[in-house]
Amino acid sequence: MLKEPVRVQEYACGENQANVVSVFNFDTSLPSVRLEYGDSIDFGSLTDEGNGRYDGNLGRSLSDDGNSASLT
Repeated sequence: MLKEPVRVQEYACGENQANVVSVFNFDTSLPSVRLEYGDSIDFGSLTDEGNGRYDGNLGRSLSDDGNSASLT
């Protein structure tokens, strides 16, 4: 990584450890995230600060309130 993340959080869906999403938050001019899930890596930028919503490059979006997350 070119810049160190300011926060790294892992979210598990249910009890299955194979369903883990790792979220790396970066303090850039437009707050950004790196998402790792399965064998996929995606990057997203903050699009809705009030809801903590990040839209990714691969058509995915992440809503992250710091305690739970929804990846669609």
